[in-house]
Amino acid sequence: FEEPETMVEAEERRAAEAEVTDEGKAPPVIREKEFRAERLAVADAVMQLNLLHKQFLVFTNTETGDINVVYRMETGDYGLIETRGHVEDA
Repeated sequence: FEEPETMVEAEERRAAEAEVTDEGKAPPVIREKEFRAERLAVADAVMQLNLLHKQFLVFTNTETGDINVVYRMETGDYGLIETRGHVEDA
């Protein structure tokens, strides 16, 4: 499988693709869901993503202990968003 996209690469790509609404406001949140992020290795998260036929999967990375998101890109490759604590902690 392809190596997941890094968080920086994902953010740069999203910034390039981002569109701002006419008023500059974000669209309203229409659904919220709460769940427990399962502890997985990145490779296992990609496997779960495929088995569950999902577009993305939020999980706790067993290597770092951080919350990560693995997602399927339009190209068929996989991206990885890695969290690194809170902005105030930087």
